[in-house]
Amino acid sequence: HESTGAEYVFNDYGFDGSGQTVVVIDSGIAWDHYALGGGFGEDYRVVGGWDFAEGDADPFDDGGAGFHGTHVAGIIGSDDAQHRGVASGVDLVGLRVFDDNGMGSLDWVEQALQWVHDHKDTFDNPITTVNLSLGVDWNANNVPGWATLEDEFAQLEADNIFISVAAGNAFQNYNSAGLAYPAVSDHVVPVSSHGADGSLSDFSQRNERVLVAPGESIRSTVPGHLFGTNQSSQFLSASGTSMAAPYVAGASTVLRQAMEFAGYENIDQAMLYEHFRDTARQFHDAVTGGLYHRLDLGAAIDAVLEDAHGSAASSATQLGTIANGEIVQGTIEKVTDIDAFSFTAGQTGQLTINLSQSH
Repeated sequence: HESTGAEYVFNDYGFDGSGQTVVVIDSGIAWDHYALGGGFGEDYRVVGGWDFAEGDADPFDDGGAGFHGTHVAGIIGSDDAQHRGVASGVDLVGLRVFDDNGMGSLDWVEQALQWVHDHKDTFDNPITTVNLSLGVDWNANNVPGWATLEDEFAQLEADNIFISVAAGNAFQNYNSAGLAYPAVSDHVVPVSSHGADGSLSDFSQRNERVLVAPGESIRSTVPGHLFGTNQSSQFLSASGTSMAAPYVAGASTVLRQAMEFAGYENIDQAMLYEHFRDTARQFHDAVTGGLYHRLDLGAAIDAVLEDAHGSAASSATQLGTIANGEIVQGTIEKVTDIDAFSFTAGQTGQLTINLSQSH
């Protein structure tokens, strides 16, 4: 997480996405993994879900081709100290739209998106974010004529839910700018992948709308059945825009939490997306000639919680002469933050300082 600033934000600010629920629409979640809460239901971190492939209320990632959804969930929310997700305080919901053979359908995805709208306030913490690390072969800057999910995406966007979607892994088939579907939808945030050097991954589809996040050799949670065990406790590395999208999904919950702390109102997908763009590291892609925006969560949070006051006598905020009381507004942003003020007493008497907490 060092390249995205996620560790810095967690360590210095303490933000972890708490108070929110993230929906993973994928192959399910191995909810027995200790880093994902070790159980299923309202008393655990995977608080609910549905299996659209099998028509039951248990979205466990147990298919022979399964592991993908669990890996995605860990990138978002693992609370393992060594392999911590971007938002280790969020709750999770698993919506399974792939069967045991790894085959999915847009009909199941459509039903899953409708389910999100219907259940956005069902759990203790509201659903604020959806991750879709899936897509249909397509490479363009416009939605295909056969697109079936646009009404559902528009509804979730209107619900102020952030929708993070993998850009697609077929760039080397096309060698031109474009996105898979549904990443190309105007109602979602498309996410491309970068490698360790910060440049776009060779496989990653892309256009100038995307946010770019880590997607190569990302180590995360996987189901125990990959190792022939009943209990899920392992981690494996995987690559793809499927790994980049949950970085952005998790980051959006952290940014939303910081904005709420700072008093922002009416936070929606557009506000979060534009803030990520404004604070991103821009770089040029030689293949497509485009300018791209690489996620910098640290810069995004710093911009929301810029410290307005000095932290030592030498840099203290000067209040001037105070005689009959003064109201000073400041925020303790970081875990170690100190705000320092200096003033001149305009009269003799007793000094009383009253502190108030606004958030």
